[in-house]
Amino acid sequence: MYGNIYKEAITRFNFSNQTGGKWKMYPLSNEQKVNLPFGLLAGEYVIHSGNSVEGLLVLTSYRLYVQLRDCQYHVPLGLIETVEQRELFHLHIGCKDARSYRCTFDNNEICLEWYSQLLKETTALRQLEDLFAFRYHVWSKENGGDDVISKIENQKQFIYDEMAFKNEVERLKFDTHCAWRISSVNKSYKLCPSYPPLLLVPSCISDENLEIVAKFRSSRRIPAVVWRHSGNGAVIARCSQPEVGWLGWRSAEDEDLLKAISDACMFDRGPKSMLDKESNLSHSPASVHSEDSGQFVLL
Repeated sequence: MYGNIYKEAITRFNFSNQTGGKWKMYPLSNEQKVNLPFGLLAGEYVIHSGNSVEGLLVLTSYRLYVQLRDCQYHVPLGLIETVEQRELFHLHIGCKDARSYRCTFDNNEICLEWYSQLLKETTALRQLEDLFAFRYHVWSKENGGDDVISKIENQKQFIYDEMAFKNEVERLKFDTHCAWRISSVNKSYKLCPSYPPLLLVPSCISDENLEIVAKFRSSRRIPAVVWRHSGNGAVIARCSQPEVGWLGWRSAEDEDLLKAISDACMFDRGPKSMLDKESNLSHSPASVHSEDSGQFVLL
C-alpha cells in the first residue's frame, strides 16, 4: 500500500518539477549567504535566519537550527508540534518527543516575525509530495553522482512483511494454537487505516466482533496485542480510547475482547509464571489488572 503511494507521489513530484529536461531547483534567497554552522542536505535551502538573545537561529526547508549559548540543536520541522509566543519577547517551541525550546528576542517585532515563519512552515501539508523527503530524493538523483543514484535505486521499498510479523509472534512465544490467533481482518486497511494488515487477538474473538469493536473505539483502533513477556505471559495491547460519550455508552463486544485478552494471558502464562499479588496496576482506562486472571496493560 505505502509503496504504491510513495511511487505515485515521486512521479507527481518529478513531473511537476521538471523544466526543459532539468529538475526545477528552488532559488536561494539572500538568507542563504549567512555563514551556516552546519552543512545543508540535498534539496535543503534556508528560509529565514537571524539572532536571538542566546545565539543564532536558522530556519530551512528541513530543520530549525537553534543555538542557545554553548548548545546547538537541529530540530526537524516535522518534529515540531506547537509554536507559541509568550511574554512578548519569548517564543516557545514544543516538540513531539516531549522536548521544548525557548528563544528570547530583543523586541516583539522580531519575535512575531519568527513566530509567523515557524507557524507557516510547520502547518500540516496539503499533499504528500510536499514532504522534504521527496525533494531530497529528486535533488540527490540530479546532483548526487553515480554512488547516490545507485543507493536510491537499490533501496527496498516499504512492503509489509508478513513473515517478519509471524516470526515475531513466534519469538515472543505466543500460543497461536489455542490462546491467540493472527487475524487478517485489516488486510485491506478497511478496519483501521493506521493499523497493520495482521493483528494478534484472542482466538475466541471473531473478525465480525472486531468490526463491531472498531466502531466503539476512537479512530477504529481496537485493542490489539503488540508484546508479550515470555516468562509470565503478561502482554501489552495498543488501542485508542472508547467512545463512551456523555451518556457513558458501553459495548458488550468491546468488553468481551478485553476479557478475552485477560483470559488468554491466564491460559498462556508460560512455564515461569508467577503473578506478583502485591503489585497494583491502576484501574484507569490505560491499564487493566486482575488477580484471578491474566495480566495485561493497554496503551
